[in-house]
Amino acid sequence: MVFVNWWLVGETTLAVLLIAAGSVGFAKATILPQRILTLGVRAVCVPVAGLGTILGLLLLLETVSGCKTVSAPIYSPSGRTAARLYYFDVGATGGGTYVRLFWARGFRQQKVFSAPWRAAGASEIRWISDSEMTIEYSGGAAAHDIYCASTSAVKIVCTPK
Repeated sequence: MVFVNWWLVGETTLAVLLIAAGSVGFAKATILPQRILTLGVRAVCVPVAGLGTILGLLLLLETVSGCKTVSAPIYSPSGRTAARLYYFDVGATGGGTYVRLFWARGFRQQKVFSAPWRAAGASEIRWISDSEMTIEYSGGAAAHDIYCASTSAVKIVCTPK
């Protein structure tokens, strides 16, 4: 399975389409026969292009902020399913760790594990088979802070170190 982050592709495509639609609409509005129609179309196109620009800037900010770290995909033995480990750091208030499973060429995903910041690492995620995965997490985390859930196709076993 070639791993593609489809959410990133979709958000980028949406931002580019909004900017393009607003810009082209603004430029083409001059061919309209009545001045009021030209002004109306341009009044709609400016906010559309502005929304696309804001979306693109937010996407860029999220990508380069450094507050979220993502591991390389950890593939199942057959390569049809992949897991990714995410760390997010929110500064002095802590952060978190979570694991997402991806299948159907990355179009489907589900969160299967969540814990306090740096409670697990990529080396603690192991595939036993295509239908079972183990995640070891630091034993210092309280039980109520740990979320561990299986999917219909993959059994997830979470154990403290």
